[in-house]
Amino acid sequence: ENVFDLDVRPERMIIVGGGFVGVEFAHFFSTVGTEVTVLEMGDRLVAQEEPQISQLLHQEMMKNMQVLLRHRVDGLEQHGDTKKVTVNDLANDKTIEMEADQILLAPGRVSNSDLLHP
Repeated sequence: ENVFDLDVRPERMIIVGGGFVGVEFAHFFSTVGTEVTVLEMGDRLVAQEEPQISQLLHQEMMKNMQVLLRHRVDGLEQHGDTKKVTVNDLANDKTIEMEADQILLAPGRVSNSDLLHP
């Protein structure tokens, strides 16, 4: 929800989560000139869709941004205006660190309709 509070376009943004919300904001921010990196822990983007659709989406997004599949976020830190993300590359169990101006957490949303007792 806080992404709508941004007053200035970030130069670099890391988006955690490759579901519908994550890929929509990744497209938006890359279109307006932000350098975007998407981190998805799973094997593909929008995992609810058919594998061919996920693969095509991944190929198209890679034209405008960095998309890292099988990468898990292990830590977040802030140093002044810069945010640092510690990421584990699950494919080869290596830890990498990345920096950005903003981080968008979009790892998935779950319905709370059970509270409504439909």
